[in-house]
Amino acid sequence: MSTTTVRLAREIVGRLKRSPTQMLMTDVRTLLSVIHTDVFVRTLLDDLLSEELDNIGDRAIQLFEGIDLTPDIVGLEFAATPERRAAVGYQALGWLASSNQTPEKVKQAFVYAGRRYPRGGGTDLSVDERIDRVTGLFLDPLVNFIEQSTNMLGMTRSTMARFKQRSEWFDRAHLLGVAQDQPRGSGTSQSHSVERRLVLEFARYLFDVPLELVLETQTARDQSRLDVYVPGAGPAGKMVIEAKVYDGNSRGIAHVKTGVAQAAEYAERFGARRAFLLVFNSAENRRITFSGATNGDRDFELQVGNYEVIASVINLANTLPPSRAGELTDVIIPSL
Repeated sequence: MSTTTVRLAREIVGRLKRSPTQMLMTDVRTLLSVIHTDVFVRTLLDDLLSEELDNIGDRAIQLFEGIDLTPDIVGLEFAATPERRAAVGYQALGWLASSNQTPEKVKQAFVYAGRRYPRGGGTDLSVDERIDRVTGLFLDPLVNFIEQSTNMLGMTRSTMARFKQRSEWFDRAHLLGVAQDQPRGSGTSQSHSVERRLVLEFARYLFDVPLELVLETQTARDQSRLDVYVPGAGPAGKMVIEAKVYDGNSRGIAHVKTGVAQAAEYAERFGARRAFLLVFNSAENRRITFSGATNGDRDFELQVGNYEVIASVINLANTLPPSRAGELTDVIIPSL
């Protein structure tokens, strides 16, 4: 859905640059409707605006209203990053699409903003040039932010899928040995120790792939969590990854279900859009699925409150060939 949203939004923004007065407001409202129809994108932008609100306040609306601003604000240092300009564009869209606007007011708002940004540099521009300037400075970054975030999600899922494939094809014996290891101690501390080692296996894989990533592993109570950052990608570039082992015994259905809850908690606690859960299945010939999940080709999408958890199951002990997949024992992780 988000790929379609990016395409439609980019088409509408391109059309804004040449829309007649009577169509400008219609196109603005259509753009906002396209954004709000996509739950992922709307949540993404609502979160972005919330994060940037302390920096931009209601100055975006003041800019479009033509209210006199102090010189430092007219310079828009408060919108100095692409993410912040995307937030300004989103805030302005909501105001421009409100029910008390008229086509003439919407066009005049674009003219005001195009004249004043930056530091009144658009005073010599024509009306169409001012509209073009505003869309380029605030709405293009908005669409770019959506596209970047969508690509970020796709890149992460693809990376997890390749790790799953490599693990099942080439590293099964090694990872199964780690998952089945029985260090001294018992209970939660033992599980943390094993899952800590497994998530570090994934961290090592990420370090070796040709992506510019910053890895930050955790200690203490978050031992099985791994934070991954993509430099320069803003809030959308943060991924939180949790790992759990399913062995069908002490680390069974309830253990994996706890992992889903923990992943969502980590996403909330650390300001991520979503969290990823790696489930290392060390039980022989078991097929793990998640109740209430949207099943993708390679993973499972779970909605936990306001957060999304994407789970990938790495099967380390399935000995049956694909032709006998019907003989696998199904294990269903109940929804929260």
